[in-house]
Amino acid sequence: MLDKLNCICHNIIMKAWKVVSKEEMILNEIKSKPLGEGQVKVKLNYSLITHSDILAFESEQTEPKGIGRLGVGMISETHESVTSFSRGDRVLISPYFVCKDCFECNNDNEHLCSNLKVLSENTDGVLSDFVNLSERQLVRLPENVSDNDAVFIEYIAHALNVFAKLKVKKGEHIVIVGANCEGIICAQLALYYQAVPILIDPRAERLKKASEDGVYYAINSVEDNVSAKILKSTGGRMAEYAIITSYHDAHFLRVLKYVQRGARCVFGSVGKSEEGGDVNIPSKNFNVIIEKSLSIHGVPDGFRSLVSAINLLANKSVNVKGIITKETTFQEVDKTIEELRETQDRFVGAVVKY
Repeated sequence: MLDKLNCICHNIIMKAWKVVSKEEMILNEIKSKPLGEGQVKVKLNYSLITHSDILAFESEQTEPKGIGRLGVGMISETHESVTSFSRGDRVLISPYFVCKDCFECNNDNEHLCSNLKVLSENTDGVLSDFVNLSERQLVRLPENVSDNDAVFIEYIAHALNVFAKLKVKKGEHIVIVGANCEGIICAQLALYYQAVPILIDPRAERLKKASEDGVYYAINSVEDNVSAKILKSTGGRMAEYAIITSYHDAHFLRVLKYVQRGARCVFGSVGKSEEGGDVNIPSKNFNVIIEKSLSIHGVPDGFRSLVSAINLLANKSVNVKGIITKETTFQEVDKTIEELRETQDRFVGAVVKY
């Protein structure tokens, strides 16, 4: 394998998917740039198409934009200054770039960086066959974590950050709105912490996947009386916590009814919400928040928790097999994104194999 990498790491013509205008993308070819100090070249093995990528495809672009937030690959070349990695290492690409210069970065709060760059959002993504990156952007993967599972590590890290905000205790109930990647993984993590997840979604197939992973309370928001079921499952108390991963106005307003006084509520999504848009909250509902003494938090990413997420995956504490609902090839990314736009309800996680 290393001999093969040695042959291909020089004079590479790299291919990268770019959104060039609204609903138009091309497979762009560019000559590989020489590595700078502290950089490595990664040959991608797997990546994940997220709703952020679909939203980028549907948006107007002032210049070509590379998409792809999450990727796993093998190092094919290293700059002579790199000491942390070697050719042949399997790595996860962290989607976060911190500036190291702002007030927060200089005070050990890099997760609050004022100039944070995120792949596929405000800097080019990694839906490409090769990419040059700083060694600081990489995390080495253990042998017992497969490439196609590893592309979900940021979702697991995000869930860990959500639970760090909630401070959940054993036996407590957590309402989770949205059976997307974030919601299903949060439900599994609730079980890991010996809490009781109550997953709510209108899509029966997604609820079925969660049930297969041990989530007992999977409530269909269209067919079921949600408030009544939560009341019954919590012994008449309602939930101590709420996680809103898929949101619009109705989700926010309803969740106020699903929780008890003093509850903690977290809005959390890896990248842009799959439903998008702003949440408009009528002023009368602020009174409910105040009267019920609710705590509202936001968690936008999995920053600082990638290594812990890898450990959970390696120890089989989280199962992402059921989340992989579509596999595609690097050459067919454009067709897959078109398909996902038309039938997003059918897919939870779309994995790209190179």
